[in-house]
Amino acid sequence: MRTFIILIFFMFLNFCLNAQQNSVLSSGNWYKIGVAEDGIYRLSYNDFQNLGVNTSNLDVNSIKLYGNGGGMLPLLNSIDRINDLRENTIEVVDLNGNGIFNSDDYVLFFAESAHQWVFDSSSNVFNYNEHLYSELNYYFLTIDISSNGKRIMQKPIFTNYDKTITSFDDFKVHEVNSENLIQSGREWYGERFGIIDKYSFDFNFPNLNTSSPVFIKTSVAARSLNSSYFTLSVNNNFLSNINVGNIVYDYATEYAKASLSSNQFTSNSDQIDVDIEYNYSENNAIGWLNYIQLNSRRDLKMHNGLLHFRDTESMTNNELGKFVLTNANSQTKVWDVSWS
Repeated sequence: MRTFIILIFFMFLNFCLNAQQNSVLSSGNWYKIGVAEDGIYRLSYNDFQNLGVNTSNLDVNSIKLYGNGGGMLPLLNSIDRINDLRENTIEVVDLNGNGIFNSDDYVLFFAESAHQWVFDSSSNVFNYNEHLYSELNYYFLTIDISSNGKRIMQKPIFTNYDKTITSFDDFKVHEVNSENLIQSGREWYGERFGIIDKYSFDFNFPNLNTSSPVFIKTSVAARSLNSSYFTLSVNNNFLSNINVGNIVYDYATEYAKASLSSNQFTSNSDQIDVDIEYNYSENNAIGWLNYIQLNSRRDLKMHNGLLHFRDTESMTNNELGKFVLTNANSQTKVWDVSWS
């Protein structure tokens, strides 16, 4: 017992030594902003007032925004994490240029949702990590007259580059967390198969690059005394069967068996229809869908005024790439929103 107590003490001491001595939250007034999706957000003069910010003679340079991006904290205490909020770069639009935040002025900032897509270099696809405890991610606004806030700046233009990039990686997911099979643990499932044996799901990738494969990852589970399988079809074409092993009714055995399938296909249409059907022989068999993830390549074209894009192919050889964005105009702005 003594050894255990000493170990915990040293772990706590190490944490304290690595923590910030003075958090940015330790002084000033802070205003919490929740976001549900990735995107560029706009804070108007009225938004500032509704948050409780004193807008009287508000210096535009004093406006600061803090946040650490999306995703959950690491589950393991041994994994390093950011122990304080980072200041984000923002754009403050001061329409008359007087340096005071007036009624027509506004702030633009990029924010990430609580959920996160993480690139897996081994499989060369993005995997979706759903936040288990929150649907919102939070950013923190403050007014600090001691120093100027970080602002979006013009980046240098390079005339020499290794490749031209005209398409980008995109991804979509269907995941519903409605049923925990054993009322314990972090894994939740969505659609239930048994009474209903087939479900259909629609995905749309505007300006899909039809010459590139689409990668689909499907996670399912089943509870059946006999082996069963799911049939996966895309755009009314059979793609694969997902086999699931049988369970046994012994003490402390698995309640259900899970199975994961990864496949690829090509599509001639932006619209991708995915059908999943459960096939079984036991009358009491039950199946569940965990998630469907799609990774594709899209042509680099503006769509509906906003486009969030990235290109993993240009990262492989440490090359300098030139992005060629079509359907843009003189008012189009491109922000680099990657963390440094």
